[in-house]
Amino acid sequence: MREDATTAFRSPAGARTVQDAYDETVRALLPDVEHIRIGLPSSSSRPAMTVHALAAGPLDAPPVVLLHGSGATAAGWAAELTGLSADHRVLALDLPGEPGDPSGTRLPLSPGVHASWLGAVVRELGVERPVLVGESLGGWVALDAASAAPHLPRAVVLVSSSGIGPRRTAPLLVAGLLAVAGRSGRARALSYLTGPHPTSGTTGPSPLATLALTTFAHFAPRTDPLPVFDDAALSAIAAPVWALYGARDRMLDAPAAARRADIALAGGHVELISGAGHLLPGRASRVERAVRDAEAGSERG
Repeated sequence: MREDATTAFRSPAGARTVQDAYDETVRALLPDVEHIRIGLPSSSSRPAMTVHALAAGPLDAPPVVLLHGSGATAAGWAAELTGLSADHRVLALDLPGEPGDPSGTRLPLSPGVHASWLGAVVRELGVERPVLVGESLGGWVALDAASAAPHLPRAVVLVSSSGIGPRRTAPLLVAGLLAVAGRSGRARALSYLTGPHPTSGTTGPSPLATLALTTFAHFAPRTDPLPVFDDAALSAIAAPVWALYGARDRMLDAPAAARRADIALAGGHVELISGAGHLLPGRASRVERAVRDAEAGSERG
């Protein structure tokens, strides 16, 4: 999965442990998925780097690009890769500086930098006008790309996205205190912040929940603030935007984000889901429906 980069990990051994857990999760959930690795040359905003993606679906089908959240990997989109790939070319990217990134290079969270990265990735993949689906940090990356390059996406689907409303800071302190109590504390901290992870239908934890706990033990998540996009940036987005938020999100002020998205993202759809936290229940079916609705909206536009 990755090379020798350990920039974001607490130790080289921890990096190898997360690598093994990632690979095991992909084998368990996506045994037939394609692994794609592309090299990006250096630019004014980034060094040369390698990008890893999980891919599924016909090469000539409408493309969908999935962008995960902070501390996560492309494997977290397993259900969406399976569900959308019947009639879409689905590519789940590992974001730079995150646990599945083979380069281990963190890019500045400055508007335009990740947009340039994503534009280069899409060109190297030979993908034209994909639907961008981004969760949390991935939503921020999707917004950055859609505002900096309005004709890059056909549509945008945001899931608990950063970049529109304020983030909450006090719950991060609570989670930090919980996490010091070993594996059980880390499990409580993750559940407190994000809500329960998807279940596997078995009596034990799902592969994704196990991967999240392993990652949390060895990976140092980003702590630099995510900028909120101003009205000019949001108004530059030409593609239809579907935005989904959980009303009880502890990481974001989701009601404020939903209100602003409803005003700033004209021609789209905003849904505030009662009782839901940062990880939306039934996310895969919600994302699949949003992708198809957003595609229909782009065709009408």
